[in-house]
Amino acid sequence: QRVEMPGIGIRPGAIRVAVLAFENTGRSARYRFLERTIADSVSTSLSRSTNIAVVSRLAVDAKAAELATSGDSEGSNRAALGWGARVGGARGANAVIRGGFIEEADLLLVNYELLDIASAAIVSSQQVRGAVGATVFDLLDEVSAAVLRDVDAFNRSYRSQNGK
Repeated sequence: QRVEMPGIGIRPGAIRVAVLAFENTGRSARYRFLERTIADSVSTSLSRSTNIAVVSRLAVDAKAAELATSGDSEGSNRAALGWGARVGGARGANAVIRGGFIEEADLLLVNYELLDIASAAIVSSQQVRGAVGATVFDLLDEVSAAVLRDVDAFNRSYRSQNGK
């Protein structure tokens, strides 16, 4: 259970967001490191907002591993819409960020979705592409900024609907 601590920087009533590891849909071993790197970049960007609380990656990973070994057919299917909602919801999140990436001919394509836990609906879906290599960090910044814009918009809508 999370305890709100005034002065730490997270506003009471902030939405909670779980960021899942991004799936390497191209299966290129060369870019496997991006599975966690993209998620970490997004988490860092989101954590800078006082209106957003980011669920610990360790907590998210533990729940994902539990679902994957549960024998539940959807529990082992990362592509299933409900899977992301179940992972994030079990950790008290209001929203989940999940995504994937593929490398093709020195281009990197990153897709992500923002899921509303309450409805298990996709609130936003974006695609960002860029060159691999030294500019991959620029691409990470672009993905993180896009996710932050989408989560901020979701947060405003969530707070107005819930009177917060």
